[in-house]
Amino acid sequence: MLKLAIHTLGDTIVFRIAGRIVLGECHILRHAIFSHPYIAIAALDMAEVSAMDAAGLGLLVELRNWASAKRMQLKLLNLTPRLANLLNMTHLTPIFDVCPLREVIDLLFRTSQSSPTAGYAPGRCDPPRFVRPRRCGKAT
Repeated sequence: MLKLAIHTLGDTIVFRIAGRIVLGECHILRHAIFSHPYIAIAALDMAEVSAMDAAGLGLLVELRNWASAKRMQLKLLNLTPRLANLLNMTHLTPIFDVCPLREVIDLLFRTSQSSPTAGYAPGRCDPPRFVRPRRCGKAT
């Protein structure tokens, strides 16, 4: 089951994703991001994503294209080694803005300093907490 926590940090919205981004679950993430069309940066924190299938990869490409058309930045944060490998194997890594460690730490610090403005609804993750960033950045 896919769960989301949404945190507003000025002109950035961090979507903390937990669970599987797979066929049948993609609509949850799509709806959440499409409901914020006027932000400057959408950051997808993927530290707790346990699996992704072809539908999930297709959704990421769709979100990237939508963000580009809206003149919005789409950033991927905290890619697990498995997700980084999946993006590399499918040759999708170059089209995404995978945040470097410094930027992830900055966003996490800002998250721990502020409270989420989106609130919580059933099906969303627990309240924000500081998590140690995992290996991230562009895989080579």
